Amino acid sequence: MKEKIAIKYDGVKSFIKGSEAEAIKAQKARPVVLFDMVKWRIKYGFDALDYQVYGFAKNWDPEIRKTFMSSKKWAEICNYVNALTPDKTFDLFKKSHAARVLKDYFKRDILVLEDSNKEQVMDFIEQHDVFFAKQDESYAGLGVFRVAREDFKNTMEIYLWLLKNHIVLLEDQIIQHPELEKISPDCVGTLRFTTAVSPNDEVHFFSSLMRMGEGNVDHIVSGQFYALVDDETGKIAKPAFKQDGDFDQRGGDFLENHPFTGQKLVGFEIPFYKEAMEMVKEMAIKIKEYPFIGWDIAVSEEGPMLIEANKFPANDIIQVYKYHPEEKGLYFDIIKALGIENNF
Repeated sequence: MKEKIAIKYDGVKSFIKGSEAEAIKAQKARPVVLFDMVKWRIKYGFDALDYQVYGFAKNWDPEIRKTFMSSKKWAEICNYVNALTPDKTFDLFKKSHAARVLKDYFKRDILVLEDSNKEQVMDFIEQHDVFFAKQDESYAGLGVFRVAREDFKNTMEIYLWLLKNHIVLLEDQIIQHPELEKISPDCVGTLRFTTAVSPNDEVHFFSSLMRMGEGNVDHIVSGQFYALVDDETGKIAKPAFKQDGDFDQRGGDFLENHPFTGQKLVGFEIPFYKEAMEMVKEMAIKIKEYPFIGWDIAVSEEGPMLIEANKFPANDIIQVYKYHPEEKGLYFDIIKALGIENNF
């Protein structure tokens, strides 16, 4: 009960804090904007971050606003098309299951602990000075740990730590392509592809993004920014957007240059981009029983490699209002691609 109350309180705080920045952007009184935010939450399911990312403060046209997929609709769609039903052959939400099915696309050493004996786990530890350890149902960059052998006394201590923390998957660290150091120097930058597989097996891509992290974790919730990539050229097409998830900045910033390296972002070419798209397309068909997926892809000097597949692909990052013609959302495009227009 306390946890539910805390979650609801955090939701209320996000509207109260968010309304300050949104009122400035809207050039309207804060109570007016707060009322508008709450109204669109209650009536259509848009949360405070939706309001920020979709540019509602600058666009009060209800018909344009309805073209965006709200957090509520996103959850309904994901649960409708990606639900763990009896006909599913594996549980994509579990990292160990996904690793078994998509192991050929990781392009590096991985180890599922459930499928390995103690000796195999110890060998993996001894062969990798640094690796990543993941819990089975981790998400949003949480439940992922960087393990360095130098931080432990011996291999057995690491082994016991893995068991204590319910680790199910080990992955060799990724050394990203040197070119990407210019736009993500502190951690591995990742491509986020969002795909929808139609009933006739056509793969649709929605707002492919280059994510540039801050710190050791590359994830929006954990702190980072992202930019739209042109699927035809593989180049960054728009200034990067830095979400203000804590609602303590200016309600989200657009960045022309990387804040740390100074690299100009628009026009920057992502290495192996076409190869990454082709790999994602192949994977999307392979697990088409989950038709709506967010794919996290790293790029090394050898080419693209899978980090993970998300059965709850983020609804907000693919609908940044400045990334789309007429600043409209993708709601109707996505349900059409999935063939579920009559259900929503």
